[in-house]
Amino acid sequence: MTQHIKSKKAQLTFFILIGIIFLVITSLVIYMIKGLAGKTTRKEAEEMQELPLEIMEIKNYVSACLSKTSSEGISLLGKQGGKIWKNQGGIYSLSKLTPGKTYMEFIEGSAGHNISYGLNNNEFNLTCNLTQARICKKDPPDYPWIGFPDNQPQCTDAYSYGCFGAITLPSLYGKEQMYEQIAAYVNNTIEDCMNFSVFEEKGFEINKAEEMKVNVTTTDETVIVVLEYPLEIIDPTSKKLIRLKYFYYDTLVRLEKLHTIARAIINKDIKDVSFDISLATSITFPGLIDDNISINVIRDGGNVEINPYNDDSVVRIRDGFSRISTPPYVFQFARQNRVPALEYIGSMTEEQCNNKTFTAYDPDEDTVTITCVGSKVTVRDSGMLEDYEENIDIVTP
Repeated sequence: MTQHIKSKKAQLTFFILIGIIFLVITSLVIYMIKGLAGKTTRKEAEEMQELPLEIMEIKNYVSACLSKTSSEGISLLGKQGGKIWKNQGGIYSLSKLTPGKTYMEFIEGSAGHNISYGLNNNEFNLTCNLTQARICKKDPPDYPWIGFPDNQPQCTDAYSYGCFGAITLPSLYGKEQMYEQIAAYVNNTIEDCMNFSVFEEKGFEINKAEEMKVNVTTTDETVIVVLEYPLEIIDPTSKKLIRLKYFYYDTLVRLEKLHTIARAIINKDIKDVSFDISLATSITFPGLIDDNISINVIRDGGNVEINPYNDDSVVRIRDGFSRISTPPYVFQFARQNRVPALEYIGSMTEEQCNNKTFTAYDPDEDTVTITCVGSKVTVRDSGMLEDYEENIDIVTP
């Protein structure tokens, strides 16, 4: 009996030992596989390090031009409402666009930019939901909707329109959108930066094997630009043909986050007449706006000049986390002045008319003036846009 127990214990010990050996061998195999993958990566890095010094100088030269043009494009895009103009190396032609509608001339001190509108007035009556009978109206006296402010038509966040304007900010992805504009700028301007003559004078033969390609993408905290620029270089000493193809640039700019913030505050501004866009904070937009973000509204006056002047403004988002060379990175867009809204009156006394005891709102936070003449009440903003209600019943108290 004792021997039988000892035999079972010996068998159990043997199987445990076999299991341990199996685990060790499996671990070693996995480690070797990972090690081989790591060696491949290191091998590629070593090959790069083994490039002749002069070839590395050529590679660094192209990389420096990529850094220069990429940072210029990202900076211009932010300062101009998400667009880079054709005369700057971008896509959009100013000559085909209308000042005061698609872009504004913005001068601040000695610096000037043509800024694209990210928020425009509605140009048509809007039905947010076809099942609703109530419609956003673009013209007085029915503006912004009949019976304002009660029973507001509910435009969901899926709509780029509200009763107080429309989102016209470019998207990140898609044809002629932000990423494609940065790529176009790099593609159109980088060869102006490069002059290989200093290397050719040393005997290097440098030829572009194919047309260049530029791809732009982002992470949560960076913008990444990948340049595919196939170069064939013959070293005058070794006579070897050396090929360079990919060049990379990345910068700490939260472009995707800033674009999301811009759309969120515009979306709120076109649906809520009482919303003050400059007061958007981490409290009003938790999880989106953080303590590095500040938002201001810039208006004509002082060292700022806006042309054509229609009481339009610029919404400026600064991000102290993001930087091109020094923080903060600026993303800003133009905002078209919108019509103030007069609360529905229906009936009034002569005393109310004389004292102008009516309520009005301005979606751009402009100062408004209310007048009452006869049976008509009018509200005007500083840009002389107006809403009114007429044929109001005059009642005796």
